Amino acid sequence: MTPGSKLALRREYDIVLMGATGYTGALIAEHIATNLPTDLKWAISGTSRSKLEHLAEKLTKFGDRIQPAIEVVSVEDGVRLASIIGQARVCISAVLYSLAGEQIVRACVEERTDYVDCASTPVIIQAWIRKYHDKARKNKVALIHACGASIAPLDLMVWLAAREIDEKWSLKIRDVTLRLDEINTNISGGTLRSIIGHAALAPKLVKETQSPSALCPVTHTGEPSAIAGVHHNPSLGWLAASSLTADQDRALIYRTWGLLQDTDNSYGPSFSFNEYEKASSVLGGLGLFLRSYLIAFIMSLARIPFLRNFVISRTPAAGSGPDAEAAKSVPVSMEATAVADERGSLGSKSPKIADVKFLYPNGYYPVTALFMAQAAASLLFKRRLEGNITGGCLTPAILGSDFVERTQSVGVQWTVQLQDS
Repeated sequence: MTPGSKLALRREYDIVLMGATGYTGALIAEHIATNLPTDLKWAISGTSRSKLEHLAEKLTKFGDRIQPAIEVVSVEDGVRLASIIGQARVCISAVLYSLAGEQIVRACVEERTDYVDCASTPVIIQAWIRKYHDKARKNKVALIHACGASIAPLDLMVWLAAREIDEKWSLKIRDVTLRLDEINTNISGGTLRSIIGHAALAPKLVKETQSPSALCPVTHTGEPSAIAGVHHNPSLGWLAASSLTADQDRALIYRTWGLLQDTDNSYGPSFSFNEYEKASSVLGGLGLFLRSYLIAFIMSLARIPFLRNFVISRTPAAGSGPDAEAAKSVPVSMEATAVADERGSLGSKSPKIADVKFLYPNGYYPVTALFMAQAAASLLFKRRLEGNITGGCLTPAILGSDFVERTQSVGVQWTVQLQDS
């Protein structure tokens, strides 16, 4: 569905925000109220009218603008859910995806409403791809998954590197190495429940859905090439292969690779991606491994039902999270290098490299809200998808340059440097 279609013009809302009273949902609402056009027609939706009214009252403080309508709905009420989503051009979903995510995805596909979420668990996304990708593509509905701080920066950094190398040297890319600089420790109740739910899954299932080709529309024939242990990278410094999310992040990055593979925006057949954590030294890297092993062991206990239920009963309630000051206390920072694929070409053998840096100084949850709101704005106002894609289960990078520019306009810092020596 394009913004200018007759169907879109008949819709009452530009954006509907599902799960608006949750921790992330409220931050998204505040970002919309602060940064999107004042004449935006939008609605906030959830299960509690009193909580929605409280949020709506808070939003009146964000300037002279059209205030959001309130839509009370449970995902169990499929008819009303479809009716609300069908009134919007774009739906942002900030719900607990394991419990309420699929119903919203299904309604968006059926009602031809573009969609954004920050789901980043391959088990969930793989199930949605199998059920809804083909129909979403047929209905020309863009379902932008994983559009939060854990995936969107990584995905867009790879896309930026590929674009810059292609524009400068007309080459594809091969080895991408990414360094994560900070780990978010201020976790919301909803995120913690999602982590526990993922940890409770069978290890075999998790491994299968996090393989490089698990989410790809085409098979990635390369083998994982991460360097084990701690090593020193000439551009990125000391790196430790200790990231607990490396496999799931790679699976999602490779979906972007697969979606673009047969298009003019292809990364190329030799593309690979490896993720590491920043280490201060060899000893510091060993400390990161010890921390990761300890967290992995504790999370494995979630497979024991009574321990899982005990932990959940002691975690913060869903919808709660760090206060504003704590949420902004840890900057989101990372850097990646991408090597141009020069195999088969003549000329200099010195590697051609794109170095991409990402920085958002004000925290993990605020930048997740920023990404989701600005992705919705990109779908609403531009909808220029990479590779002439029209719909399906997609990734943040498919929104391309318009999305990058929108995030940059509200505080995200992207830096790209090309090296040819």
